[in-house]
Amino acid sequence: STFSTATLKRKRTEIRGKLNKFVKETFNFPSRLVVHFDGKMLLDNSGNFGERLAVMVSGNSKDCQQGKLLSARQIEDSTGENQSNEIMLTLNEWNILDKVSCMCFDTTSSNTGWIRGAAVKLEQKIGKALLWIPCRHHIHEIYIKAAFESVYGEDNSPDYAFFQQFAR
Repeated sequence: STFSTATLKRKRTEIRGKLNKFVKETFNFPSRLVVHFDGKMLLDNSGNFGERLAVMVSGNSKDCQQGKLLSARQIEDSTGENQSNEIMLTLNEWNILDKVSCMCFDTTSSNTGWIRGAAVKLEQKIGKALLWIPCRHHIHEIYIKAAFESVYGEDNSPDYAFFQQFAR
């Protein structure tokens, strides 16, 4: 027999919705969580680039030790305001806002800015101070960049001009 693509899509959406509801109701979160977030420019289903923000949590329980991805929705842009809004929406959807005690993120200014950074905005929206855990990988990038610039000088272009000669 022949199946309609619209029917298949509708059924997939229905099954995913039921599975999502079941997971949200039965997942065992520990009493304290670290929220991790990171944005990435990716192609969407229509072939357009868009900013996606992955939001996950980790904690000290059997179910959550390796982390639990909560969402990876597209957001308008990567400003601290939009990131913190998406994180709040996600934490509220999973009903775990009161369990968050730390946040882990890369060290871009949209995350770490003292006025408009996502970390500061998130603390303001939650209404309490959170432990900041900057990503160690990105911390090392700061040291490597400083060492590179001390030898070769500062280069503010998105692609270091020094490395362009290797592309030829």
